[in-house]
Amino acid sequence: MPIENLPEIVLQAGQSLSYYLVAFDKYGNEQERGNMSQKLVEILANEPITDVFIFSHGWMGDVPAARHQYRNWLTAIAVQKTDLAKMEQVRSGFKSLFIGLHWPSLPWGDENLEQAVSFDATSGTPMENLINQYQRIADTEVAKQPLQTILSAAMEDMEPPELPSNVREAYEQLNQLSGLGHDGEGAAPGNDRDPFDPEQIYQAFEEEFADESFDFGSGYSLRGLLAPLRILSFWKMKERARQFGES
Repeated sequence: MPIENLPEIVLQAGQSLSYYLVAFDKYGNEQERGNMSQKLVEILANEPITDVFIFSHGWMGDVPAARHQYRNWLTAIAVQKTDLAKMEQVRSGFKSLFIGLHWPSLPWGDENLEQAVSFDATSGTPMENLINQYQRIADTEVAKQPLQTILSAAMEDMEPPELPSNVREAYEQLNQLSGLGHDGEGAAPGNDRDPFDPEQIYQAFEEEFADESFDFGSGYSLRGLLAPLRILSFWKMKERARQFGES
């Protein structure tokens, strides 16, 4: 179970700090069959915990990013020695329990709970790695074909005057496979968008970012033929945030 020990951070009475990382999958289901939640219930039942602190990251976070962010947050808490001393005075027997929640909000992120490593771009061919990164928009085997069409076209010509017809069709297929609605403002998060128009998105981004350089390998550029893919990933992660929040 992911109990995160931070020996370099001392919080109370010289004791090093630790927190419990409770991870959820893309459907909002707790990983490890809910064992971590059960462990926390047992701790609260058997230990004299006075205060529980629960925290969560936002969009664009995978497991390594969550761990990094929570380490920084807890470090910021630990250095507030005066405030901690006052807390112990006000609350007799003050004993804290820290719980960090994680949900997969980075389309091409690392969700391995066993080790905090980044996505290894050398584990397969460049095309396989890119497909694996973006397949989470529509996590099915069927989605691999339109992704390959889009990525192959991007490798040949990142900035054509307009999207090739096969790329437009691939984007439309990927949009359907994503399961996202297009019900406009006020709809459920992820479905609160306008109808997906890959050509309009491509042209708008080309105009907006005309003076910016493009790095195909970075995974973060907003320019080029992959711009509609970025937009799809945004709405898919927004839908995932709703699923996590409602679970």
